[in-house]
Amino acid sequence: MLLLAAVLTASMNVDLDLGTDMETVAVFAQAASAMVIPAALPVKTVAEFIDYAKKSPQPLFYGHTTKGDGGHLYSELFAKLAGITLKEVTYKSAADVNTDLIANRVQVHFISAASVVGHVNAGTLRLLAYVAKNESKGSPPAPTFAEAGVNGMDRSRLYWT
Repeated sequence: MLLLAAVLTASMNVDLDLGTDMETVAVFAQAASAMVIPAALPVKTVAEFIDYAKKSPQPLFYGHTTKGDGGHLYSELFAKLAGITLKEVTYKSAADVNTDLIANRVQVHFISAASVVGHVNAGTLRLLAYVAKNESKGSPPAPTFAEAGVNGMDRSRLYWT
């Protein structure tokens, strides 16, 4: 509905302010977004990842699929809060990001935990933290960013209508 309103506003002479004239009716889903890294990286915690990034002579890369998507925004927010530099790589699909993540061609990906639980359980990816409290059954255990010492990351992905 928001996309339709944006298209109508852009293509027609409609007096509509998407920030004030639209109202959420209901949240129908919430995704447990998580920070995952290659299992080959020599870190096991968010603090170790930050230290590794600060000491690395080579830049670390993050993957995402679309400018402004959750993976992109979470990565940029995390880098800012952690005081590190991460280089952006845009992919056509999350599967492509995961392939390069497993191969350690990118070093971090923020994605729905459900999308990578198989890789985490198989030991090819390591889940370091959840963006917000995760109560999804079957998800691997990990702290939230707040519990890991990085405050300001607690923003769940909400799907609303």
